[in-house]
Amino acid sequence: MGDITMFRRSLSAIQRDNFGRINEEEDRSFQRIRQNRKGEPAQSLGNISAGVGRNQPNTRADVARVETLMERNDSFDLSGTEGPTGLFSIGLDSAIRDFQGARDLKQDGLIFPRGETVSALVETASQFSDSSGLFDFSFDDEEDPAPSQRQPFAENDDDDDDEPDCEEEEVAWVNAEAALFIARQNLESAQEEIKGYEQQIQNTDNEIKEKKEELEDTEGKIRGGSVATGTIIGGLIGGFAFKNPAGIAKGAEKGGSAGMKVAENLIRLLQLQISLLEKEKDELLKKTEDQSARVASLKEEASRAQAAVDEAKQTLINCREGNKYKGLK
Repeated sequence: MGDITMFRRSLSAIQRDNFGRINEEEDRSFQRIRQNRKGEPAQSLGNISAGVGRNQPNTRADVARVETLMERNDSFDLSGTEGPTGLFSIGLDSAIRDFQGARDLKQDGLIFPRGETVSALVETASQFSDSSGLFDFSFDDEEDPAPSQRQPFAENDDDDDDEPDCEEEEVAWVNAEAALFIARQNLESAQEEIKGYEQQIQNTDNEIKEKKEELEDTEGKIRGGSVATGTIIGGLIGGFAFKNPAGIAKGAEKGGSAGMKVAENLIRLLQLQISLLEKEKDELLKKTEDQSARVASLKEEASRAQAAVDEAKQTLINCREGNKYKGLK
């Protein structure tokens, strides 16, 4: 549920009051940015009020500002929706991370007021705008239109039906993005588990190799008689130490027999350890096989989720254009 929260917050960015009505002040800010995105100064766009990114407030106006700055940096394509949507999405998250990575910033996908990322966006967007001459920064004396001129939120406006609301399409798109995000997270998690199993298998193989080498060494000592000889010598030394000639032979015999038993017990222990390690390896191989099958299924699920996102986005585009088809760019 934590993953989907990020996208639910995008929906909550379409702010409403206690009666479920859209917060007009917030949406006016969003609409002003959307309608004037080519004329809004980069410095003004950089004045976000709160964080944008995963688990951030993602107010619609702030997200629209970031989308517009990203577009000016040639890092995010808004042609398909003819401007910012004000909805935080996987595509925007990925674009932010790419921008951060290209500029050696912390690649966390987060943008904060007066932070490094928004400062870099403003700086590069300003340079691009100034050098290209693509954007007109001239304004009328009155920057904010009178309430009666604000579109499309002026009350009792007879032209409300000229532009589709598209709110349901936006919700469907964000839900599709959320499903895609979760599908990708599940896929990545399953792939990481496989890597963990493979590492455990490698470690187990190394342990098995060490135990087999120790076993071979112990068996070689028994075949060479070094264990028995060494223990017999120990028995002889013990007998001489007590100056008991009659006990020398007896001590040597018992010492040699004990040494052999110790070696044989060690061999049995090593054989048991090897057997248990090989069983553990077989279990890990089975888990890896099962997880590989799950990864294949999750890849198909992620592919279907991506197709659903593409379809939902196209539906949103068609709605924003008054149901007139326009291909994605």
